[in-house]
Amino acid sequence: MREQKNYLIQLRRNIFFMHHFSIMASSLRLRIPTMAMASSYRMNILPVASLSLRIPPRPSPLRLQPLKTTKLTRDPVQPLFKEFTHESDFDLEGGAPPVCRRRNRPGGRRGGRRGGKSPPGESPPGESPPGESPPGESPPGESPPGESPPGESPPEESPPEESPPEESPPEESPPEESPEGENSKRARKLLEKDAAIRRRKVEIRFKPLRKKHNLDLDPPKPPTNPPNKKSPPNKKRTQKNDEEDDDSWKEDLERYEEENSPESPPPESPPPESPPPESPPPESPPGGDSPVNNFAGGYAAGYYSYKVTTQFLKMESLLDDSVDCKVELQIERGGKPLTLTLTVQDLHSVTPDHFLEVGGAVIHPLSYQQARNFRFQCGLVYVADQGYLLSRAGVPRHAVIKKFAGEDITRLEDFVSVLSKLSRGVRVPLEYISYKDRHRRKSAIVTIDRHEWYAPPELYTRNDSSGLWTIRPALPSESPLLSPPLTNTVADLSAASVLLHDFSLQEPRQERDSRDNAVPERVIEPSLVMLEVHVPLSCMLDGVNSKHFSGTGVIVYHSRNMGLIAVDKNTVVVSVSELMLSFAAYPIEIPGEVVFLHPVHNFAFVAYDPSALGPGASLVRAAQLLPEPALCRGDSVYLVGLSKSLQATSRKSFVTDPSAALDIGSSHSPRYRATNMEVIELDSDFGSKFSGVLADELGRVHAIWGSFSNYVKYNSSSSEGQHQFVRGIPIYAISQILDKIVSGADTGPVRLVNGIKRNMPLVRILEVELFPTLLSKARSFGPSDTSIQALVNKDPIRRQVLRVKGCLAGSKAENVLEQGDMLLAINKDPVTCFRHIEDACQQLDRCNQTNGVLTLTIFRQGREIEVAVGTDVRDGSGTTSMINWGGCVVQDTHSAVRALGFLPQVGHGVYVVKWCHGSPGNRYGLYVSQWIVEVNGKPTPDLDAFSAVTKEIEHGEFVRLNTIYLSGKPRVLTLKQDLHYWPTWELRFDPETAMWRRTTIKALESSIV
Repeated sequence: MREQKNYLIQLRRNIFFMHHFSIMASSLRLRIPTMAMASSYRMNILPVASLSLRIPPRPSPLRLQPLKTTKLTRDPVQPLFKEFTHESDFDLEGGAPPVCRRRNRPGGRRGGRRGGKSPPGESPPGESPPGESPPGESPPGESPPGESPPGESPPEESPPEESPPEESPPEESPPEESPEGENSKRARKLLEKDAAIRRRKVEIRFKPLRKKHNLDLDPPKPPTNPPNKKSPPNKKRTQKNDEEDDDSWKEDLERYEEENSPESPPPESPPPESPPPESPPPESPPGGDSPVNNFAGGYAAGYYSYKVTTQFLKMESLLDDSVDCKVELQIERGGKPLTLTLTVQDLHSVTPDHFLEVGGAVIHPLSYQQARNFRFQCGLVYVADQGYLLSRAGVPRHAVIKKFAGEDITRLEDFVSVLSKLSRGVRVPLEYISYKDRHRRKSAIVTIDRHEWYAPPELYTRNDSSGLWTIRPALPSESPLLSPPLTNTVADLSAASVLLHDFSLQEPRQERDSRDNAVPERVIEPSLVMLEVHVPLSCMLDGVNSKHFSGTGVIVYHSRNMGLIAVDKNTVVVSVSELMLSFAAYPIEIPGEVVFLHPVHNFAFVAYDPSALGPGASLVRAAQLLPEPALCRGDSVYLVGLSKSLQATSRKSFVTDPSAALDIGSSHSPRYRATNMEVIELDSDFGSKFSGVLADELGRVHAIWGSFSNYVKYNSSSSEGQHQFVRGIPIYAISQILDKIVSGADTGPVRLVNGIKRNMPLVRILEVELFPTLLSKARSFGPSDTSIQALVNKDPIRRQVLRVKGCLAGSKAENVLEQGDMLLAINKDPVTCFRHIEDACQQLDRCNQTNGVLTLTIFRQGREIEVAVGTDVRDGSGTTSMINWGGCVVQDTHSAVRALGFLPQVGHGVYVVKWCHGSPGNRYGLYVSQWIVEVNGKPTPDLDAFSAVTKEIEHGEFVRLNTIYLSGKPRVLTLKQDLHYWPTWELRFDPETAMWRRTTIKALESSIV
């Protein structure tokens, strides 16, 4: 009986525990599984398998006695419970009363122990302990539960061990006068309470049961709602205290019904002539807790327009109905009730509905959501995406622009107004702050694009009726930014000198201090230049994998009208780029332009305008080149270059290999790699990121110490990924191209360089990739001894032969030479290195032979044969045109792809080199490294044909594409054209003006939007 009574008392306390957390009667389902009840935790209730609660903002603390593990074999309340098992369903949602359903499980568990075994001293499940009757029957000599044996009074039950002895209430009737015991009364009270909750469907806060600890975390309660009786803090609660709390819920329910009854009259308002009374403290919601809201770190709230709210959805609904109106909030802050009057603001008014796109950057007013995250004011000029314009200046994302070109910026309209006054090519300062460092302003130099990499600044506005963003020009038609310069000159930078007067020096830099420097360093320093190369994201052609490069170049030509810089192609990768030059001889930064990219060797020429140097033009001079004699093993050279601080650095080194052949593998995305080159290796250098020149003791340049990109397989680990190395590039090939550019005698393409039209040189090459093999290895293939001896006599040091690794697709040698052929001689002259082949090709140009055919002696499959192989003529312009269609960048097939040895058989097609996120190409799977050979059944062999076909496709029309991958696998896909956000446009280099021009091919008419 004691165990039964203890269990029922603990069950009642557990129900109070759940009500204490203000559980809504319509949202609680509690399921108690069959398992032993642990008592190892300080706060324990019955183990809960699934419990859905809605907890108020400030729950009061609860402390209960640890629940002692019990085993219940008989329920004392037989009129209500047939048999009490440990697995029951409490449904307070409005169905059956919370009774414990009888569950008969064969071999089930009643005592909560695993495996069906009973603890020592107890009977197995389904059996009665020794000396007891089975359930439902009274043992001999005993009366049924609820009755006393004849002539005896009912035995007194001892209280649980955790509580002091119980005191029976004086008003309690003797057990013999009632057919039900005292436990039945308590159970009936619980059922009545639960039924009332289901009828009212209201939220009731029950008084918490406090035990064990003398803590009170409740906020002060208003005097209008005195709290219920509490037990002494440091004393254990008794059964009498629990019975006193049983009826407290009725008072709360009656008070709640009176306050919320629709029949109750509204409170009388004071007479108009009387002064307004002081607002009383806010009334507490049922249960004694005061309304709170989470203002100023206090506990949270509760009254909105004198309506109690403890749910976010309800508060949002109330606020939505009061937009642009004033509301009163009664809150509690630091234990003091406050009344606040606030204006409900429309969220749409603080959410931007327009943004500016300029140079790929997206700028708009700061939204309420981001202002809340960054603790900024709404409406500030916010950088959502830095694009090409701001990323080049080093402005990060999430920056807030404060000043632009010397004018304060507080709104987006201010930024557009300043932008409309600028012209192309100018450089202006910009000040901004970042949310990570909000207390300090940072400055940057923004360069307005000289070329038309991007469309003119556009303003996007959200159209709620159509669901689209309408696009219109952001600048007026008379803005100088909309009128590009006629030629690519730096005359427009004179306007920027007014804006950047603090950043330019009027006096030339004096001679360096008198520290002991090497002669080559002092001689070479005025010829060194640091290059910063930026590639626009909208036109990353030829498989370029980065948007920023930097390296050191050397001035090889300097005159009044033109200056030329030689640099490696790992620094200047493509001609579609913007260059800024910093000179070691004079502290100034001016723009440059790419004028020549060698199709095979790893070097390029960059031109600059000497007049832009101002007084520094007299301090800059060209280096003296020394192509002959070639370096030999063991020669001493001086490696001279520039550090990041533009300080000349040099060291003496020795040549370990003057003719090391390069062997660089192809990358997963084809891009330039140096082939058919012999480079110079040193015993020591400054690392893989240091570039410069190799000079002798007099400062004469033997080679360029340039950077090379080394590519590995696509599935390699990050530690073995792309990396770069440095080697010496012999100066002889550079000097040959330089002479042709300066003389202008070549019949190559004409382009404008610093306002002067010049003929760019053409390069005749044998488009075959070769690699050297030692003669000791080559002899095993079976060439004759005469051929081997002729190669030894030609080059007794290297003793090697060149073999064919592959031919470039589409070249004249593709169908003549085969992989593995040994190249023995050209025009009967033995060949042992790459330079011999270049000399033979140049000999064809000097002899004015138009056919360009070389007679090669090769060894193939055990015999020597002679074949006639044609040569190809390439210019140094690189890729000069591209089309952006459906968010994909397509171009003609570049040499790095052709070097793989494959082209589509039918018309070749246009090659996809880039796609944009969110574009139709991205959505429909038109990715890089594939050719588009047909559009709607029409062949597209080149860009002109592709432009003509796509011009006929309308907005929203589905397009059928035939594509071929690099592996040769064909594919057919369908793409839906979107001209509203992704118009078709072309970027093409104009050699007459040396400018990149942007032309719209197909766009959505403004009347359609």
